[in-house]
Amino acid sequence: MGSSGIMNIYGSSSLYGEDIYVADKDEQKAMEVLVGMSLMQDR
Repeated sequence: MGSSGIMNIYGSSSLYGEDIYVADKDEQKAMEVLVGMSLMQDR
């Protein structure tokens, strides 16, 4: 996914939240990205 794909995900908004699907092998990296963007707290 290029940077425009990331901006589309990050730039969207919803009153009901967003679902993000990642492969099991990418879960840790996805969590790091979301925490780094302050979209999620560290577990």
